[in-house]
Amino acid sequence: MKKFKFNLETVLKYREMIEEHEKNKLAELNAEMFRLVSELEQLQRFYRSEVSEFEQVSQNGVKIQELLGKQVIIQNTEYAIKNKQTEIKEQQKLINRQMAVVVRATQDKKTVEKLKEKSFKKYEKSVAKENEIFINEYVSYQSHIADLKVYK
Repeated sequence: MKKFKFNLETVLKYREMIEEHEKNKLAELNAEMFRLVSELEQLQRFYRSEVSEFEQVSQNGVKIQELLGKQVIIQNTEYAIKNKQTEIKEQQKLINRQMAVVVRATQDKKTVEKLKEKSFKKYEKSVAKENEIFINEYVSYQSHIADLKVYK
């Protein structure tokens, strides 16, 4: 009996490799998103502390230069927060695109896996048929030998 051999095994390995590569890209994009979100949270904490400090300083009657300096810091932080939010939106778009690529790669791999599965079922049927033929021939041979012994 011959061993099962799938003709498209190299294609399957290639598609598995592509899928793994695309999943790794997605993981990198997600890690970058995590970094961006962490930076945004840090900026927002800094912003809240600066606003709180600005309110306290303004109530205590401080020089206008200090207030203007604090106001510039707050405005720059607001600008940095908006930029970070834009970066996060762009990163989310990249992640969504990469998710679609991963889904396609997974579907491509699954298609070849299904072909392999069908091919293996076909192989199993042919092996079962060969075994059936062998058993029938063996039984026929045994009954033929038994018939020969009876005639002796």
